[in-house]
Amino acid sequence: MYIRPTKNRVQNAVKTRKDMMKEKLSRAIKNVTLCLLTCLCTLPAWSQELVVMESPKYLKANDSIFVFTPSGKKPQATVILLHGWGGSYTNWTKSNDLQSLSDSTGFRFICPDGLKDSWYVNWADTSKMQMRDFLNKEFIPEMYKRYNLNPETTFIDGLSMGGHGAINVFIDNYDKFKAAGSLSGVLDLQLAYDTFIKKLLFKSWKQDVAAEREKVMGQDTARFNNESADRRIKLIAGKPKMIVVSCGYSDFFAPCTISFAQACRANNVPVIETLSPGVHSWSFWKYALDQHIMYFKRIMDGKEMGYDNGRKIDKVKPAVPKQNGSPELLVMQSPNYLKCNDSIYIFTPENAQPHATIILLHGWQGDYKAWSDKVDIQSVCNETGFRIICPDGFYNGWYMNNSDKNKMQSKDFFNKEFFPQIFAKYNLDPQTTFIDGLSMGGHGAITLFIDNQKLFRAAGSMSGVLDLNDCYNHYAEPNKLSTGLSQDMKKIVGDDLSRFSEESAISRVNKIKRNNKFIVVSCGYNDYMSKEAGEFCTAAGKAKVRWIETLSPGYHSWRFWNYALSQHIWYFQRILDGKGMGFKK
Repeated sequence: MYIRPTKNRVQNAVKTRKDMMKEKLSRAIKNVTLCLLTCLCTLPAWSQELVVMESPKYLKANDSIFVFTPSGKKPQATVILLHGWGGSYTNWTKSNDLQSLSDSTGFRFICPDGLKDSWYVNWADTSKMQMRDFLNKEFIPEMYKRYNLNPETTFIDGLSMGGHGAINVFIDNYDKFKAAGSLSGVLDLQLAYDTFIKKLLFKSWKQDVAAEREKVMGQDTARFNNESADRRIKLIAGKPKMIVVSCGYSDFFAPCTISFAQACRANNVPVIETLSPGVHSWSFWKYALDQHIMYFKRIMDGKEMGYDNGRKIDKVKPAVPKQNGSPELLVMQSPNYLKCNDSIYIFTPENAQPHATIILLHGWQGDYKAWSDKVDIQSVCNETGFRIICPDGFYNGWYMNNSDKNKMQSKDFFNKEFFPQIFAKYNLDPQTTFIDGLSMGGHGAITLFIDNQKLFRAAGSMSGVLDLNDCYNHYAEPNKLSTGLSQDMKKIVGDDLSRFSEESAISRVNKIKRNNKFIVVSCGYNDYMSKEAGEFCTAAGKAKVRWIETLSPGYHSWRFWNYALSQHIWYFQRILDGKGMGFKK
């Protein structure tokens, strides 16, 4: 391995007056150069390095590697970042400012060359490229030695072909990485091949793709399955390290990400699967890399990930209202709609003015204290700069009007009293105001967003009951533990069960105008509501509504909602900052 040198040129010629002048000029240049080198010795090391590794045994060539290190400070973590088909070690830096990303995150990025079309596998012809052997036997050992890498702070990720490579290298070197990721990864080679070749218009193009497959895999087409990440995931079945996969839902390779996530879940491998607006493009990969770094940092810092991974649950002291402080307890009278008062907790950053607001709704059997009893909402406000407003949706209000007009009309209260008064009292700006909620509150957040689209920048749902009819029927079954849920739901609609279908978020999502506002949906994939999350996003897609769906390990629990809230705030902040969301505007 060496730093690529420049070639020295030597000339033999008869000395002439012209040659003597050149010698004098050369001596002068050397003196100036010596002075410059003396000065440069006092400067910090370069933040970018080009390393060249010789690999006559496996690559039959050299491999160039770009390394980006935070300027002026020691990196806190490392990501090995693989490029896609047709690319090289320069792809990531040509299309993304990796140096700025390294400086802002504290991560070191190592970008090796996948040599255009290696697919990060050993080619069938052993006299040709053996990329998998190079990565496992030469590249990773050398990077660990050269940069003194630590498995607890080292990750691997990649896009497209590189997503496939990253997961396979992770499987082969499980003890070398804390977690792995894939951005629009080609994680099922056969499915990708079948999907892609069908989209090609001309026979000659189809022949070219078939020839590409044969070049890599030879005549043994079964290798496509054997080398695919979604087949090889069984090699780490039941092991605890996280895999993060993201894909644009308009990407023709999205089925590969979905198939791979299903294989992870079937093999009890924890996986975070996110589908967002986007296609197979750098607009998506730049956004998705930021997303993955957010997850990698949470994993590395030992923060809550939404499920029982051996981490202790955070203990929270219940909030106590403060006079002229946070939280503020506001009581809103509503004799017309609630037939009682509504209590509201308002949490504000303690040392700064809030730059945005989230109206945060609780779930079934909860109240305005539910969130702050289980999550340190004050710390969330202090860390993020968000104001968080927690109204009381009551034990069984469902943010709906009761069929009995003499009883609670919760929907009318929120639309006609709560929102007008809260927006006026705190001078809320629709451009910096969001609405979110868990379970029953996920239903409430989306349906109230639909009713008041001009009031909010975006909306979210955490484990939301997004199909009331499905929830009612599911928990009405005698063998379900929560039969009380269906009984309580029926108290809202009485005998008119058709209201469950008519007033569900999944039925009303087509009422959203094409205003380019996002709906962020998160659910634990061990939660029954994950079924409704997927069906809701499908309906949103048909209605041309922008949605982000994330399925993570987790149940219908406060452990998951604590994690999901931080996840949603990351998206809300990104929307506020006008950063890329994975697609061209």
